[in-house]
Amino acid sequence: MYHGPCRIDDAAALSDSIERFDRMKSNTIKTKAFAVLAVLLMVLTTLAIISPNWDVVGDATSEGIIGDAVEYSLEDGVLSITGSGDTYNYTVDAHPGWYSYRASITSVSIGA
Repeated sequence: MYHGPCRIDDAAALSDSIERFDRMKSNTIKTKAFAVLAVLLMVLTTLAIISPNWDVVGDATSEGIIGDAVEYSLEDGVLSITGSGDTYNYTVDAHPGWYSYRASITSVSIGA
């Protein structure tokens, strides 16, 4: 509802109006900053949920080490595991370096 122009006759009232305007502007900036942070957090959370490769321990490479004396390589869909001894212990949260390529693996070759 418009009440017409506002006239401020004394300096105290003008100063009070300016302070209220500054507080309102500051609150608006804080509200916008909070909204931007909230959207950014939602985007990052969504990416973390839908990205299957963020849980890979180490670099996702086509060759690497998966044990003290065990290595792997991935070429043309064939995952080759060579060496001797135990592999490292992997869990639901810690995967070998070839894990992100699992969809492209068509066969596995295990040799010494």
